[in-house]
Amino acid sequence: MYNFDLIIDKYSLPFIAIIETDGGWKDGHYVEPSKQPVEHRGAILPLSDEDRRFDDGGTFTFEDKKIITQANLSKGTHVQTLDDEGEPIEEYEIINKRPYKPYSNFYVYQCKQVNLNDQTQ
Repeated sequence: MYNFDLIIDKYSLPFIAIIETDGGWKDGHYVEPSKQPVEHRGAILPLSDEDRRFDDGGTFTFEDKKIITQANLSKGTHVQTLDDEGEPIEEYEIINKRPYKPYSNFYVYQCKQVNLNDQTQ
């Protein structure tokens, strides 16, 4: 396995992953599903022409991004990019997860931009 830590760290920025937890019964009480913000670091890049060309159905645009990170995230997870003060400025939904992990120590996600109210722009 190749180790890309130095390259990823050099180009990484903080981002927030909104992790959804399942609801259910715990200790005799119902616990509502919730969304927990979890901070991660990763390289947030525009999609290349090749990424857009091989997209099924042509759903990606120039506003969409790819994220290279060591965090293991699920399809459908929303991620927020942050400004210099740590406030969310853009939000994306993970659409595809590229299978790099078996060969290296990172994941590549293709993300579709959505607005901060969960509606596609």
